[in-house]
Amino acid sequence: MRHRHRLAMLAAAVGVLVAGSAAVTTSAQSATSIISVGNGTASCPAGYVCLWEHADYTGRGIGFYNDYSNYYSLSAPFNWLPGRASSLYNHGNSYDVRFFWYTNYGGRSFVLCRGDAVSQLPRDDELPIGSPRTWNDEIASHDWQYGQC
Repeated sequence: MRHRHRLAMLAAAVGVLVAGSAAVTTSAQSATSIISVGNGTASCPAGYVCLWEHADYTGRGIGFYNDYSNYYSLSAPFNWLPGRASSLYNHGNSYDVRFFWYTNYGGRSFVLCRGDAVSQLPRDDELPIGSPRTWNDEIASHDWQYGQC
């Protein structure tokens, strides 16, 4: 009888651990939602911020559902992005997106308001930041922020 009780407790504990690890795996997978998108802003699904390799939302495209701290860590087929984003569209549901010059949300930044798009990333001095450098092909990370616009 005592053995059965221990076995039942062990089986229950293993079941909780297995269920818990499945929940963690599912959360981690949904937290890294990155997709390929086609040409044009219409290819960017609701809830995503999308970046394209060329002006006018053309070339290879990528959509992010969550923050991403280091574009240089992207694996194939998304590893083309670092140093190549030229147009952007924030099709987020309720948040604005802040883009950063460096990885880990570092360096200079600018905000793209929810629903806004940039068909050609401008020079930095054309944004409300004030430096003569370009933003075209320079973005290295982004995060979603509420109430920036």
